[in-house]
Amino acid sequence: MKPSAARILQTLLAVALVQACDRDRGPFRPDASLERADVPAREQMAAGTWSPVASMPTARFGLAVATG
Repeated sequence: MKPSAARILQTLLAVALVQACDRDRGPFRPDASLERADVPAREQMAAGTWSPVASMPTARFGLAVATG
């Protein structure tokens, strides 16, 4: 029995509906965006204002591009 594209789509939509109905956990719960917003802010505060983001060759290339 070969599954058709329509049957696969129906199954995927049913799974998505079941996952969406459980809003207490998961990426679409009401307070999920607050947790995501807090993560970069904590990382930036821990790193300080200066951090070694790019290697020296990359930094030199960026300087050369910026100065012309």
